[in-house]
Amino acid sequence: EGHPGQEGHPGQEGHPGEEGHPGKESRPRQEGLARTGSLGPHRPMTGIAFHVNLVDRLAYACRLLRKAAAGGARVVVTGTEADLRALDAALWTFSAHDFVPHGLADALPPHLLARTPIVLAPSAQAAPHREVLVNLHEAVPQGFEGFERLIELVSQDEAPLRSARVRWKHYADRGYALTKVDQKDVVA
Repeated sequence: EGHPGQEGHPGQEGHPGEEGHPGKESRPRQEGLARTGSLGPHRPMTGIAFHVNLVDRLAYACRLLRKAAAGGARVVVTGTEADLRALDAALWTFSAHDFVPHGLADALPPHLLARTPIVLAPSAQAAPHREVLVNLHEAVPQGFEGFERLIELVSQDEAPLRSARVRWKHYADRGYALTKVDQKDVVA
């Protein structure tokens, strides 16, 4: 099987707003796959999508989160402190016409954190909700299996592509259904 960033891998094509959109209506379900643990044995496994070859990962994340918020999705974004601070700043400035309701998990009081649709958190365990997880880390996010969906955002640089291949193998070895959205295949 192929890995993120390699040609010839069968997978999902498109861009945010098509099948890869994290909004509530387009969430794919993997029927027949059971998840075990505290969430119960009959919930579908976490759906995992790799969005790869991103020229500007932060700008892409802003567009993805804008679409998610417009669709009513509740999203947690994990990453390094530097990535989360940069994303926070970018979400305030990337569009003069759109407001993406978001906040940094460590800066919000609990009553606001629970009501904020887009939460930027250093780890998935700090998340107030479990619908969509967007990962900016180069490692498998601990607790991802508690989310309905996981979206991995991967730039086109070689080091992030290499670490994405390791994460792809990790998920595949555990039986997760994986899709790939390769931005090289998207026509603007």
